[in-house]
Amino acid sequence: MESFELLKSVGLQDMPLAFFHQVQGVLWPELEEPHDILSPDELAIVVQNYRDGGSVRELAKQFWGAQEKIRLEAQPLTPEKEKAPKKDVGSEQSI
Repeated sequence: MESFELLKSVGLQDMPLAFFHQVQGVLWPELEEPHDILSPDELAIVVQNYRDGGSVRELAKQFWGAQEKIRLEAQPLTPEKEKAPKKDVGSEQSI
């Protein structure tokens, strides 16, 4: 199975690189530094750990929870329109 499809099968295909660095630190604590490209065997271990409800699933839940919080607390990208008092057009009289 292709690596992308394997990740997609559990919903991890859009996770950022930092997530996979953190996963490597948990699954393989003996690594001095995480690497950017995981082998097919490493990806299979990550996916299996997720399916088994292991630490990868917990890290994913934390990540998704943080993303949802950011989304819910996000400020609008455009400034709010100024709320100027509206003129009552019907009350104006011609001179």
